[in-house]
Amino acid sequence: MTGTIPRADDGVLRDDLVIAQGSAWNRTWSITDSGGSPLDVTGWTVRAQIRPFPEWPMTLFEWTTSPNAGMGLALVSGNTVTLTLNGDSDSALWIFTSGYYDVLLRNPSNVPTRIVEGSIRVSPLITR
Repeated sequence: MTGTIPRADDGVLRDDLVIAQGSAWNRTWSITDSGGSPLDVTGWTVRAQIRPFPEWPMTLFEWTTSPNAGMGLALVSGNTVTLTLNGDSDSALWIFTSGYYDVLLRNPSNVPTRIVEGSIRVSPLITR
């Protein structure tokens, strides 16, 4: 994606996503400090979740740096965070078509920072 991703009033990036169900997918964000300089986040951890509504208790899908079965992988390298889906094994069985997500980055001292938020639209898989 080119161009600038808008920031919410609280400084969190606002990035609405479209995911093609059943396909390999990834999205990468560059992390900067409060002054706009690249911030090295190597060794930090990441979690991201999709929910039907932001305040809803049920999680539809989750990414993490240490995923279990049924979760997506979140990668941290240099000054970037990447969420990945492996196609068939991650999104092919999704029964939802929309939701909301955010990405939470934690430093080695376990201090959380929400870096990005937005809506997700799933482009349904036709060919099975």
